[in-house]
Amino acid sequence: MAAIQCFWCLLHVLQLAIIIAAGVKVNTAAHTPAKILYKLSCAKLKPGEMQHLQLFLNRLSGAGIGLSAGGFFLVDKVFAMSIIGTYITYQLLLFQLQLDLSSSSPAPNTNATA
Repeated sequence: MAAIQCFWCLLHVLQLAIIIAAGVKVNTAAHTPAKILYKLSCAKLKPGEMQHLQLFLNRLSGAGIGLSAGGFFLVDKVFAMSIIGTYITYQLLLFQLQLDLSSSSPAPNTNATA
């Protein structure tokens, strides 16, 4: 029974890791053109092209671009690091709790029969 639970737990962690990795890739790829476009020489552009470029750069630097969960949060590197940090903190708390429980002495048996 424990093997089945372990399998499902690992499967869910793997699914979460794949979704987060895909979200980080989408977010990184969406912001890649901004780095290139900021280096672009604007002297050779027509006024209409300049306006389109500015609009595109404003959209890239404005609200987050990438996968989101219902608009509540964006799946990016910051989200991935906060999930990892939360998991590590949870595991440390479980480890400390397990140490506390194993180091405490069991209560004496006070049952008495007459």
